Amino acid sequence: MVLETPAAKAEKILIIDGNDGYADQVAEALKKDGYANVVLTKNSADGLKSLYDTLPHLVLLDISSPGLGGYEILNKKQNEPLLAKIPVFLVSTGGTPINMRNVPPGSVAEFVISLHGKP
Repeated sequence: MVLETPAAKAEKILIIDGNDGYADQVAEALKKDGYANVVLTKNSADGLKSLYDTLPHLVLLDISSPGLGGYEILNKKQNEPLLAKIPVFLVSTGGTPINMRNVPPGSVAEFVISLHGKP
């Protein structure tokens, strides 16, 4: 019996998250699911640079990323026409409350709060 590996999915996914355990688990799960272009950054400054460098199809952003922080990344992203249409899933892995007043309108596609366990 031959097991077929899934065809590599071309979409680029950027994960910006300082929570090593969660970010590593999500990146590994995406790669196992066939996403070959997963970029993982551990702080928001590197994440912002990667956002410009890779022009991903999706961003998973932890609101409490070390450095600039998630809100600053969202603001910078929304102010750049090239980046503004990239969907963002805003995540709070440590249960940090998301202040909706600080989230620019139209900058986030989905919110995921208080993740525990496996992604």
